[in-house]
Parts: sequence; C-alpha cells; structure tokens
Amino acid sequence: MASFDIVSRIDLQEVDNAVNITKKAILSRYDFRQSKTEIALDKKEKKIRVTTEDDMKMRAVQDTLIENLVRRKVDRKCLDAKESHMASQGMIQREIAIKEGVDLGGGVLSQYVGARRLKRNEAYESFSVACWWFQRSARR
Repeated sequence: MASFDIVSRIDLQEVDNAVNITKKAILSRYDFRQSKTEIALDKKEKKIRVTTEDDMKMRAVQDTLIENLVRRKVDRKCLDAKESHMASQGMIQREIAIKEGVDLGGGVLSQYVGARRLKRNEAYESFSVACWWFQRSARR
C-alpha cells in the first residue's frame, strides 16, 4: 500500500524579501513620516517583530506585509499574529510567528483512526485522501 507525507515548508528567503519590501514601503509612505516604526525578521526563531506608535500604524504595517507576502507566493495562513503589547517609550509591539507544518487541530487524526479502527499506515493514507477530497470539494 502506497504512503505519502504532507509537508508544508515556508521559504524564509521569500519572507525576508517581503519584510524588506515592507520596510521600503513604510519609508516612502506619507503617514509614516517621522514615525519610529520598525519591522524585523528573526530567521532562527521564525518570528517577525513589528514596533510602532499606534494601532492604526500597526494594522497598516501588517496589511502591507501580508500584501507583499502574497505577491511573493507565501501563504498568509502561515502567519500567527500575537496580541499587541506595550513596549518602551509609548510604543506598541507585536510578534508574528511563522508557522510551518500541517496543523491537524487537536487530535483529529487520532479520532479518525479510533473511529475506523485502522492500522497506522492505512490511517495516514486514508486521512490524507479524505483531507484532499474535502479541500477539493470546498473549492467548487
């Protein structure tokens, strides 16, 4: 019986390019003139850190980042934005984690295996085909 793995990897070079393009866009925007907005990518921890003055600018930076990621063919679902918190000098900061891999959401596979009493390899193959079929039918 054939088996295959589901792999979801993010190209960090494309994320880095999108972050750099976002930095350039922030520097050229009129509403960001004389603001202390910073955006930085930490490749080791796979996090993007955004620091700015207010919530409106935070949303604008995040929207610009998502727009640039989509242009670079990086799925926006890989981003996990945490809550904003206060930083020094009245600034707000947000960390955006970059997720890799498939999130099965709380043991969906084990529930699937238990309900059908399948062996491990059969379960993975059957579950993968079921996920593929669900995604295909949802697109129609």
